[in-house]
Amino acid sequence: MKNKCKQCSKEFKPNRWDAKYCSSKCKNSYNNRNKSRAYHITKPINDILWKNRNILRSFYRKQEVHVNELKRAGFNYNYTTHEYIDEQKTRVTFCYDFGFQQINSNTLKIIYHGKIQIDESY
Repeated sequence: MKNKCKQCSKEFKPNRWDAKYCSSKCKNSYNNRNKSRAYHITKPINDILWKNRNILRSFYRKQEVHVNELKRAGFNYNYTTHEYIDEQKTRVTFCYDFGFQQINSNTLKIIYHGKIQIDESY
């Protein structure tokens, strides 16, 4: 029995019943090409998220910050990773492990959460 390689379309005699590629080179090329497509889609968004995270991290020692200070630093409020409702029913918005909590209309409290717990019930 012969299989057709998913990468180069060459027919090959498989060593295993579930072989899809004629060689490890073809397997790597195929997977790298497919990962590359997803990478180019997600990279710009992830760059914004990491920038937001680093901005929050830079203000962490200050703990409380005016919303405009984050904007001036380049924080993009449209990009966050997740939200968390704490015990006091207050919303905390995160970019990875750093987040902010609204204290009043102009002031935010910067929060670090080293052990992030994401609710996957959705």
